[in-house]
Amino acid sequence: MSNLSELLPAGAGAKTAQFTASGTLTSGQLVAVQSDGTVAAISSLNYTDFVGVTAQAIADTATGSVVLQGGVGVNLTGLTTGFSYFLYPDGSLQLAGERFAGSVSRGVSLSTVLDVSATDTFISGLAFSQDGTKLFLVGTGSDSVYQYSLATGFNLSKASYDSVSFSVATEDGNPYGVAFNTDGTKMFVVGYTSRAVYQYSLSTAFDLSTASYDSVSFSYAAQGINVAGFTFNTDGTKMFLTNNSTVYQYSLTTGFDISTASYDSVTFSTSPQSTNLRGLAFNSDGTKMFASVRFDEVFQYSLSTGFDISTASFDSVTLDINLLGELGPLVFSGNDKMYIINNGDYVYEFLTPLYDNVFVGKALSPTSLVLGG
Repeated sequence: MSNLSELLPAGAGAKTAQFTASGTLTSGQLVAVQSDGTVAAISSLNYTDFVGVTAQAIADTATGSVVLQGGVGVNLTGLTTGFSYFLYPDGSLQLAGERFAGSVSRGVSLSTVLDVSATDTFISGLAFSQDGTKLFLVGTGSDSVYQYSLATGFNLSKASYDSVSFSVATEDGNPYGVAFNTDGTKMFVVGYTSRAVYQYSLSTAFDLSTASYDSVSFSYAAQGINVAGFTFNTDGTKMFLTNNSTVYQYSLTTGFDISTASYDSVTFSTSPQSTNLRGLAFNSDGTKMFASVRFDEVFQYSLSTGFDISTASFDSVTLDINLLGELGPLVFSGNDKMYIINNGDYVYEFLTPLYDNVFVGKALSPTSLVLGG
């Protein structure tokens, strides 16, 4: 909430306060305060409004006690004494900076790994359909785009290769990124060798078997770069390319029509953080930018004006990814998942990377912690 104090009951400066429950709550449940002053279980929609831990079970619409900052929350489970914990959007707790094989820090966890090594010798880019039931990979081994189906949208564990591919070798022998417009009738591939972006049409949306080259391209050679990352904004009126340490911004007067593209003469340097950029992605309104780098990290930036990198600044937020091999391009889905290519052979699916973790407290025992402590 913009002003949490206004929603707290009188006397809430103490370590507990009485709240009315919105939904049935168990003892030891982390809760968030709602706009009407009630408390509800943590979800991805309210978790940043975390207020405390229930001190007792509270029935729906009933009133009960909630432990606030400075108090001790009990009836928790699985804590490590003396360690600090952060809130995860599903209501669980995570250790600060937790790291293990196939995982990243700040509470982000590995969900699924898709082995795509049999498809191409080096996968250099990826994209999803809007509903996540199609995955597209571009590879430099055969200079082609490959199509996968996902029985459950955005769930790589349900992915299977459609045995459908589309060659872009005539346009470029080293394709390094793929993207689509929102309805899947246009596809874009960025060429590393030719320093150009190429446009294709699909007569059936998100069906590579119906793709054809539009004989439309846009050269970025004047910037003197070889692209490592590539993405559009949501309506296709902005395009962004990256090389090792710089993001370049372009405008399209007609969305997703690169014949109308022009260079904005706007750049953003990531060299204070890294000179090995590999991928670039934005949130839906363009106020957050994420850059994957060659060795084990994703950096987060804020833009005061959406999709205007002249307003970008580093958030001092880094995801440290502990994977073997080099990282590649990344994309985000609308269901709080991040996907990143590793070593040209695998696509990794991570859960909930877009949130800054909310600090909860320090564990006193395996079942209790001091809120804010």
